[in-house]
Amino acid sequence: MITAPTMNVLMVGGYFDESGGRASGYFKKLADAFQLVLPRMSCRILNGGSLTDLNEIAQDLSAVTHLVWFADVPNAFVNLLPALTARYPGLVLVSSKNNRKNLYSHAALFARMRKSRSELLLEFRESLEGALASSVLTVQGDVLLDNSTDIVSVAACRGRYWQQLQSLVFPLCKQPFLTQESHSYIQLLIVIRKSPWVAILAHLGWRASITIMKALTCMGCLAMTCWRWNPELSSPDKRSRGQAHNPLGGMRRNV
Repeated sequence: MITAPTMNVLMVGGYFDESGGRASGYFKKLADAFQLVLPRMSCRILNGGSLTDLNEIAQDLSAVTHLVWFADVPNAFVNLLPALTARYPGLVLVSSKNNRKNLYSHAALFARMRKSRSELLLEFRESLEGALASSVLTVQGDVLLDNSTDIVSVAACRGRYWQQLQSLVFPLCKQPFLTQESHSYIQLLIVIRKSPWVAILAHLGWRASITIMKALTCMGCLAMTCWRWNPELSSPDKRSRGQAHNPLGGMRRNV
């Protein structure tokens, strides 16, 4: 019996510096809402702290399958994210970008996602009312949610995308992926990121994908059956030139 795969999520947000940093109120609300959306996932949360805290939690992510990285650090501090994605290429990464000054177009943000290997990106803007609004962008170039001030909607949008991605990977590997060291898990995610057709199937969900594949298989079998039993295609006149039909079986060459 196949058991459901486990989402081992690490959420890192807030501000980190040598003085102990500070927590982010928005990130706390987002993390709380996300745990309500996906209550069965295993989730660790680090919301602000010292640079030592950030380094320690980034030392070993071998048990993490999904990483939400919103850490805000001083410019002088080394960005840990490129090293993490290189060490753990199977991570399903969610990153963020503060775009309140409208300095980045969506095309520029999609390019940043491909460079950082992010599956999703949360773009932060200011709404017309002055509140913080979030847009959810995918690496395939889609905008799943545009300028929403509802934190629960943002968390639900991200959760639905994760479930679609997981539902596609899991039936293919036929086993739960528990760590980033799983070769099949890493290879399947790489295929999903590179193939637009697989990305389409990910949006449809694995049940719809299986239904489509079954329908195509049935159509192929039906076409082969019609071809074999079509008298015009199987008659001697339609056979290759220089050959004649032998009623006793086989073929004989004309003299």
